[in-house]
Amino acid sequence: MHRDCAPRRSALRRPGVRRLATLLLGLLVPAAAVAVDWPDTPLARTEALALLQTLNADLLSHDSATLTLERWCSAHRMASPATVFARRVHGEDKPLPPDLRAQLAIGAHEPVRYRRVQLACGDHVLSEADNWYLPGRLTAAMNRELDSSDTPFGKVVRSLHFRRKTLAATLLWSPLPAGWEMRAAPAPTDAAGTLAIPHQVLQHRALLYDASGHPFSALVETYTDQVLAFRAAPATPGLALSGEATLHLPDRVSTRYSEVRLAVSPDGDTELWGSVDRPGGPGGWDIWMVRREQGRWSAPMPVSFDTPANEFDPAFSADGRAVWFFSNRPGGLGGDDIWSAPFDPASGRFGTPRNAGPAINSAGDEWAPSPSADGNHPRTVTICCFRPMAAAARGATIFFSPRATRAPGGPPCRCRAR
Repeated sequence: MHRDCAPRRSALRRPGVRRLATLLLGLLVPAAAVAVDWPDTPLARTEALALLQTLNADLLSHDSATLTLERWCSAHRMASPATVFARRVHGEDKPLPPDLRAQLAIGAHEPVRYRRVQLACGDHVLSEADNWYLPGRLTAAMNRELDSSDTPFGKVVRSLHFRRKTLAATLLWSPLPAGWEMRAAPAPTDAAGTLAIPHQVLQHRALLYDASGHPFSALVETYTDQVLAFRAAPATPGLALSGEATLHLPDRVSTRYSEVRLAVSPDGDTELWGSVDRPGGPGGWDIWMVRREQGRWSAPMPVSFDTPANEFDPAFSADGRAVWFFSNRPGGLGGDDIWSAPFDPASGRFGTPRNAGPAINSAGDEWAPSPSADGNHPRTVTICCFRPMAAAARGATIFFSPRATRAPGGPPCRCRAR
């Protein structure tokens, strides 16, 4: 099913983090889910808003709400197995709202039928959908199946090769008040209460069109507080430093010249760093390396992909088979761009660097790439970069971009401010 998001509402604007809460359960699901209490703090409210924005964007950018909720349920470990199923609510009827009747372009006396369905994952009812459809625009077999079964509507009418047009995406509950970003953050307190989350948090309104472009169904999908009913993973202990700082490999890595951002390979046998003034490189800012073989460190040398331009800020991928860096070498999209070069840990040799492309780079400058811990998966590499803002802003912003496979000519995955 094609989902045409027109318009993609910007009511949900700031991307996010993870965690959240729960309150009510759906009508047909046993009340077995455990509530997750969130503290009523500025941080928890910001995280709640970020989660709702993330879910909304995911729903708008995928064809199937069912599959999107299934991924959400699985990612947040809300049920095992994380399977979303539909349950029809019988015995209920709602009149078609006037605005949706107008969108369907039907008269006051044209027959309209109604279905109400809940989508649940485990004990959690994640959404409640109101579906009005025009039986006169469906086949007799479709109408019989809709009348006599709980089969999801989309499966019954899929032979119509329909497309979906989203009319509105509305945040029904905002954890933060309007204009919060322009106010000073309140001081933290140890006496925080519990964040109260209403039952309905997000709503989509949409129409379904057949292959000829005729509307035949109107939907109002309401997502519940149960999309937030999961527990955060236990916090990992913080790092504790002990003892005094000492120079690392003096006269080999640490010298009287500048050494910046040491990057250590996952196997611990290769170290890279940047220098702006160390002699012996091809010019500009260079990346240097040492290798450990049979317990002894090699002499420092510039990496093979250094050029007379600037190369700086090296970072290994999670599997150690690629090195990310920034450079203003020819072939980029702007000033300093993010690049990557293949790396063979066994031989210590690098392949030909490649520009990360418009999914990450811009006409401006991108610095300090930081691959995510899942960087060994080609569909989920996350690159964080420190992108300088306009000179008038006198600052810089952290950006991130998931590196995902996309169809040729498709829209790039844009960096977004964190």
